[in-house]
Amino acid sequence: MRARLLERDAELRRLRDALGRAGRGRGSVVLVSGEAGIGKTALVRAFADAARARARVLAGVCDDLATPRTLGPFRDMARAGGGPWSRPPAPGPSATPCSRPSTGSWPTGRR
Repeated sequence: MRARLLERDAELRRLRDALGRAGRGRGSVVLVSGEAGIGKTALVRAFADAARARARVLAGVCDDLATPRTLGPFRDMARAGGGPWSRPPAPGPSATPCSRPSTGSWPTGRR
């Protein structure tokens, strides 16, 4: 059980409003920023938990203690969504140089 957020009603309302607009075809980007330890992660988790009833929620993370992963958070979201970014496909016999993936551009590490 997660603790209830205190004094975050306005921020949650803004996030819910953005989700509602996205559901009507008016998507946007919301930036949650602030000093370390003020509850950004708790706010986003509370919103995501509630949003799962209305929308598909995909999450990706950056880890400042690990080796940087090119587009890492987007890869996390694509993988969770069943998208093609989990690993490059193996080239088939009919692959041309233009359609063959360049595995050299895929970083090692978490995938």
